[in-house]
Amino acid sequence: MAYPASSVRIILHGSRDPRYLRAVADFAESLKIQYSFQCLEPGYGIPLYVARGADYERAEAACASGVPPLMEWPGFVDFINELGVDLVAVHGSNKPLTLRGLKPDVSFIESGEPLLSSYVRSKCPKSLLLLILAPGVIMDKAIKQLGECRPEIVGPLMELPSFREYFRRALPLVIQHWRAMP
Repeated sequence: MAYPASSVRIILHGSRDPRYLRAVADFAESLKIQYSFQCLEPGYGIPLYVARGADYERAEAACASGVPPLMEWPGFVDFINELGVDLVAVHGSNKPLTLRGLKPDVSFIESGEPLLSSYVRSKCPKSLLLLILAPGVIMDKAIKQLGECRPEIVGPLMELPSFREYFRRALPLVIQHWRAMP
């Protein structure tokens, strides 16, 4: 399905970290889409968050897009599983996360059990996916928690060519479903 990519606007959590800002700008430019750090009115954009939580819910309430977070997008769990990592580290959430179908172990960077720091004290994985959108403060916290453990780090998502390709394929499906919703 074709869609006018230039008319797509993703809404993201903001950051002042220049690495985050650069990654978001590069991601949007590579896909020829727009981005914003706030939703100005209903229908303004699609909130792009990994999982449900307070930040996603605020963005979705403002945008009223009906689009779920990435963990609920078609094929996203398969995309993660195909990366072949031993461990996935997610930021954490104040909401129960939908993690069904993930093959790697899961740990949490800030809130949830097991915390990444606890996990790596008992078992150092060979590879770790930072399941966050872009580099910045949360990535730094995750890397600090690794301590002596030195896995191959995959991610953040926006820096992975395979995620860009997944997003390019999945976005039309998400838009089609979103526009079909009453």
